[in-house]
Amino acid sequence: DGSGVGGSGIALAWHCESCHQTHALEDSKALGPFKKKCGWTTKQVDKDGDCFYRSVCVAVATDAVPASQTPLPTVTELRAAVANDTTLEQLRFYQIQAVAHPDDEWLDFVRTEAQMRHLKREGHTDSAKDREEG
Repeated sequence: DGSGVGGSGIALAWHCESCHQTHALEDSKALGPFKKKCGWTTKQVDKDGDCFYRSVCVAVATDAVPASQTPLPTVTELRAAVANDTTLEQLRFYQIQAVAHPDDEWLDFVRTEAQMRHLKREGHTDSAKDREEG
């Protein structure tokens, strides 16, 4: 019937260790109520192109209880690990997602400058790259 994540008919589910229940993700806004219900928290990170890696560093540091003797990875180390393990197939997947979702700013990392100019002309994006050019 087209329900589920992105109209795919696929409902993702996971077991929450906070409340010991299984939750289903039916759309992108489904996580909102779990902040209060399950005690989830969010933390802000700089929107500087390293936000994903900074988020991982914050999550690892937050979950490192008790504190580990091993130093936590840096943003540079995480970027290198991801780059070393990324395949052409994964890159193509994100390129397809970028075409399918022109308003999703987080996919700008796989868009070419020509694609960014086209999206700007079409009024699809007001990304950080566009703001820098303006």
